[in-house]
Amino acid sequence: MKSNTGILLVCIIFFLLGTLSINEIMMYSPDCARYLIWANSLAKFEGFKDSSTPEPTRYVVHAPLYSVILAPVAMIFPNNVIAAKFATLIFGCLLLLFFYIWLKNRVSKNFALLGTIILAINPLMFMYSTQVLSDIPFALCVILIFYYSGTVVKNQHISRPDYLFALLVASAVLLREIGLALVISSSLLFLVLKKYWKALMIFGVTMVFYLPWFIRNELVIAKAEGALFRNSILYFSHIYTVSETSMLGEFLKRFLVNSIAYLKYLGRTIFLPDFQWGMSVYVFSKDPLVWFLVSVLPVLKYIVVILSLAIIAIGVKQEIKKTKKTKLIYLYVLFLVCYLFPVLFYPVISVRFLFPIMILALYFFIVGIFEIEKWLRFKIGNVTRKLIISVVILSLIFPNVIWMQNFIYLSYQYAKDPTALYEKFRKADSYPELFVKPLHLVARWIAENSDSNATVYSYWKELYFWLNGKKVIFGSPLSSWESVDYQLRDYDVKYLVATRWLYALNECEPILANSKKFDFELKHTIGSVQIYEVKQKRSKFSELLTGRDSLDIIYNCALRTLETNPAEAKRLFAELRSKGVSSAFVYLNQAVAYEFMGRIDSAKCALDKLEFFQQGGLFVRKAWFHKEIIYWLEKALKANSDLEKAMLLSNVARKYWDIGFRIQAMKMIEQALVNEPQFYPALISASLYSLQMGDTVGARNFLGKAKILGPSDDVVNSLDLALKYMDSLRNVSSRIAAKNFRLRIIENYVKANLIDLAIDDLKEMLEVEPFDVGLLNLLGELFESKSCFLPALKCYEKILINEPNNTQVREKFKLVKAKLE
Repeated sequence: MKSNTGILLVCIIFFLLGTLSINEIMMYSPDCARYLIWANSLAKFEGFKDSSTPEPTRYVVHAPLYSVILAPVAMIFPNNVIAAKFATLIFGCLLLLFFYIWLKNRVSKNFALLGTIILAINPLMFMYSTQVLSDIPFALCVILIFYYSGTVVKNQHISRPDYLFALLVASAVLLREIGLALVISSSLLFLVLKKYWKALMIFGVTMVFYLPWFIRNELVIAKAEGALFRNSILYFSHIYTVSETSMLGEFLKRFLVNSIAYLKYLGRTIFLPDFQWGMSVYVFSKDPLVWFLVSVLPVLKYIVVILSLAIIAIGVKQEIKKTKKTKLIYLYVLFLVCYLFPVLFYPVISVRFLFPIMILALYFFIVGIFEIEKWLRFKIGNVTRKLIISVVILSLIFPNVIWMQNFIYLSYQYAKDPTALYEKFRKADSYPELFVKPLHLVARWIAENSDSNATVYSYWKELYFWLNGKKVIFGSPLSSWESVDYQLRDYDVKYLVATRWLYALNECEPILANSKKFDFELKHTIGSVQIYEVKQKRSKFSELLTGRDSLDIIYNCALRTLETNPAEAKRLFAELRSKGVSSAFVYLNQAVAYEFMGRIDSAKCALDKLEFFQQGGLFVRKAWFHKEIIYWLEKALKANSDLEKAMLLSNVARKYWDIGFRIQAMKMIEQALVNEPQFYPALISASLYSLQMGDTVGARNFLGKAKILGPSDDVVNSLDLALKYMDSLRNVSSRIAAKNFRLRIIENYVKANLIDLAIDDLKEMLEVEPFDVGLLNLLGELFESKSCFLPALKCYEKILINEPNNTQVREKFKLVKAKLE
C-alpha cells in the first residue's frame, strides 16, 4: 500500500481540484448537452431520444457508449450537469491511475509518478475531466489497450486477456468514431505478427457490437428522419473546394489546411496546448502570472517545442530498442497512422482530436527523460543530475501550472457567483469567454417569466436543462434569416437567447437585423447573454435598438445594408475591425460584401482566412457556399453564349435564394434575362421570387412573358390563378366571398409549392377566426407536410377542444402525437 501512496495522492488531489472546478458551464455546445440529453432518455427507458427540441429526434450524431455510461447517473440525478461532470471526473482519476500503471511497466516508479503529475496538470486533461465529454473515457480505453497489448502479443493462443482486449477496442469505437483507428491498427498489428486468428477475433468482436449500432443509427433512423448532419455525409462533402472539383482535390485541400493547423501544435500538446488557440476563452489574460507568461511566450514556446520534441525523439528511439522482440512499437506507429489519417482529412479542425496523441507523446517523453537520467548517472554527480532534470521539468510545466491555477480559480468563482465574476471582468475590460455566459441563470429567468408552452431559440442547447421542460430550437447564428423567421413563426417562439462578447458582436445580429416577420425586444441581460422577446414586426425595420452597444448598432446597420449597399456595409465592417472586433462573423460578412461589389479576388482571399478557425465548421461551411457561388459567377462571365450565361446566372440566383439573399437573387435573375430575355426558367423563377417578396406586379409581368413563350405547367397555372384571385379579392366586399378567394389563393400556393406563403395567409385568417375548423385543419396538414409535427398537433388539438367527436381529426391527432413520442 505504501508503494502506491504517491499515485493515490495524485488522484485524490486531482479529484479535489476537479471538484473546485465543476460548475454549470458546458465547454462544447451542443456536444456536451447532447450526451446528457441522451443519457436522460436512456434513464427513462426511452432509448436514444433528443426531447429538448419541439420535434424529438432519435438519430445520434455522436458515438453512443458515453451516454450509456452516464445513464445510471441521470437516473438518480435527472438533467443534472454537475452530477454528469462528477462521473467524468471519476473517469479522469481512473485514467491517471492506469497511465501510471502503464508507465511503471516501462520506467521507474518515480518517473511514472512524474509523468502522471504532468498529465494531471495538462490543460486538456483537466478541462475534459470536468466536462460532459467522451474524450476522457475514450483516452482511458486507449491507455488500457496499449497496456494490455504487451500481454496479448506474448500469448500464442486466444485467451481471456485477448477477449478483454477486443472488448476494449470495441468500447473505443462506441465512445468515439475515431476509435475505428484502434480497430484497424490492432488488427494490422496481429496480421503483421502472423497471428491471424487474433486479428480476426478483434475485428469480429468489434463488429458484433458496432454493426448493430451502425444499422440502427445510420441505415434505419437516419433514413427515417432524413438526418442531414452525419459524419458519413460530412466526410464526403465538399467543404473547401467547389462541387465541380473531384473528391481527391477536396481531400488534398483538407490535408493541406489541417496539416498547417495541427503543425502549430507540434511539440506543444503536452506543455502549451491552450496557448495556441483561444487562450482568452479559458484564462484571464490580465492576471499578473498569465500576463507574464504571455509576455515571455514568444521565446518560451521555442524552448518548450525544441526540448519536448528532442526528449520525445529519444523516448521513441529507446522504445524501438526495448520492444524489438515484441514489436509493440508497431502498434504505436499503426495507431498514429490510422488515427491521423482520418483526422487530417476531416473537415473540422479541433484540438480534441490531439488529446490521445498527447498521451502517447507524454509516454515517450517520460521514457526519454528516464533514459536521459540513466545516461547522466555515468557522466555527472547525483546532485547536478537531479538539478538539471528538475530545471528542465519545472521550465516545461511552468505554463501549465499557471494555466491551471487561473482556470481553477475562475471556475470556483463562477460556481459561487457568475454575475459577480462578470462584473469584475467587465470593469477590467477583458474576460475569458467561457466564464461570462451563465446560461443556467438565463434559463431559470425564462422559466420564471414565461408559461409552460414557451419555446426558446438559441445556439446554446444546454439551456434545456434549466427550462423546466420548455423546448429549445437549436439554431445556428449562420442560418439564413428567412429559415429562422419560419422557425420562429411555426413554433411560436417566445424568446431568442444570444451571447454578445467583449470586442465582438451579438451572434444572432444577422437575425435581429434582417428578420422580415419579427422584432426583438431586449428583455434581460445576464453576463454576456442577452434575452430577446420575439414580437410581430411593427414596421419595415426594427426600431428596437435602444440600449444597444455602439458596436452592435454598427454591425446591425452593416448587415441591413449588405445587399442594398455593399460598399457601405464593407466600410462598416472595416470600422468594426479598426475598433478591435476580431470576429469570424465580420470576416465572413466582409467577404460577402466584396462578393456583392464584384471584387471577387478580395472576396476569395477573405473567405480563405476562415479555413483555419478551430471548431469553425459553421463558418467554413458558410464560406463554401459563397466560394461555390463565386465559381459559378466566374464561369458565367466566361460563358460563350448568352443562353449559357443566362443558365449559369439562374443557377447563381437559386443559390443566393437558398441562403437568404433575396435581393441578390433577383439581381442575378434580372442579369440572366438581360442576356437572354426569353429564357423560360429564369422568367418562372423571377415570377416566383417576386411573389414571395411581395411584388405582385413584377410576378404578373414575368409570368405573362413566360406564358407567351411556352406551354403552361402546374406551377404556371397555379401562379396564374393565385394572381387572378388576388385581383378578384380586391373587388369584393362580402366577408364570405373574400374568405373563399383567400382559400383559393392558398390552394394555388400549395400547388406551386409555396407552402410558407400559404401558412402565412392561413395564420392571418386565423387571427380573425381563431377556431375555424377548416382553417385549422388545413394549417395542420401544411405543418405536417413540413414535418413540423408539434404545430400540427396544436392545430388538431384546438379543433378537438370544440369538436371532441370529430373522428377524422382525432385520428390525425393520434398519428401526429405518435410521431412526437
